[in-house]
Amino acid sequence: MLEQLLKTLVSQGQQHVIQNPEIPNEYNQQVLGEAGNSIVGGLQGMLANGGLSQIMNLFSGGNSANQNQAGGISSMLSNPVVMNIIQSFTGKLTQQFNLNPAAAQQVGNSLIPEVLQRFTQQVSDPND
Repeated sequence: MLEQLLKTLVSQGQQHVIQNPEIPNEYNQQVLGEAGNSIVGGLQGMLANGGLSQIMNLFSGGNSANQNQAGGISSMLSNPVVMNIIQSFTGKLTQQFNLNPAAAQQVGNSLIPEVLQRFTQQVSDPND
């Protein structure tokens, strides 16, 4: 399952990180790695603090076949688990890679929810 998450991260990272002029090319792989660490760490932290129901809600929300991706992304952005992950990730971008805070927030607000949304779709797909 972790492997699927990382594959999703790499595919989404192409647009949001690799092709992003705000992120120096020499940091692309490290930024993607930090995104993965932020997602996994955020989920693990939530589990460790008794947040299984919040995580289950995250992965069960936005799975209906009639819900488009944009609706799923906005529901991801309203989820406190996702917001905590984004906040952690954007903090790392500004501290470790000296990214402009606005650019870091833009990357976090687009990359993290899209990765989680696609991962949620994969988890709920009985054919996958």
